[in-house]
Amino acid sequence: ILKSPDSLDDCDVALILIDTSEGITDQDITVAGYAEKRGCGAIFLLNKWDLVDKSEKGQQAFMKELRQMAKFLSYAPAITISAKTGQRCHKIFDQVSKVYKEYCHRINTGTVNRIIEDAVYREEPSLHKGRRIKFFYAAQVATRPPTFVCFVNYPNAVHFSYKRYLLNQLREMIPLSLTPIKLYFREKSGKMDFSGNTKEMERIREKKKKITQKKMKQRKEQSRKKRERDKKGTQ
Repeated sequence: ILKSPDSLDDCDVALILIDTSEGITDQDITVAGYAEKRGCGAIFLLNKWDLVDKSEKGQQAFMKELRQMAKFLSYAPAITISAKTGQRCHKIFDQVSKVYKEYCHRINTGTVNRIIEDAVYREEPSLHKGRRIKFFYAAQVATRPPTFVCFVNYPNAVHFSYKRYLLNQLREMIPLSLTPIKLYFREKSGKMDFSGNTKEMERIREKKKKITQKKMKQRKEQSRKKRERDKKGTQ
């Protein structure tokens, strides 16, 4: 568990293995929390499922407990497997592919605006000091995970419950049922507001830094190989 945060830094889809014979432990939920915090996709692998109460009621109770304890990962699918017999293990990579596809999904700006416009029309946000919160336009600004920005007049005044409502509308209408999605509010003429989430900004900067370093290393290696080929060609 100590290595979990580091291993999730460069992870796109986390496989969270749960030993069902021991039930759902605090450690399982802690690892799930790391995945949610990193913003990566996630899949629960419920190992030793053959040892769980085989009655429909018993299995439903286990799933209900999992969803209750890890409700922050409501989008994460769960696969029941047996590592010992190989039962349903072949389904893991198919599910990883589905989650990753949504994790990298991009939608055009026109569609995003229609979804937000319809959502605001159906249910307007609460007033801010007697004034309406106006939504000017919205756009998707990133993938992995899909990240959206709404341009409004009072970005800090949008209540978290209304943010959750808009996230649910995006998830339902696009649809994006298997991946985390992020939504930020930005003042129309200002810089992007991450709601004071300096950890999120730091994580993004660190990820970009690692990608840049990796590309530089690859270019150096390519240059070295080219020099070796040129040297052999002149001999």
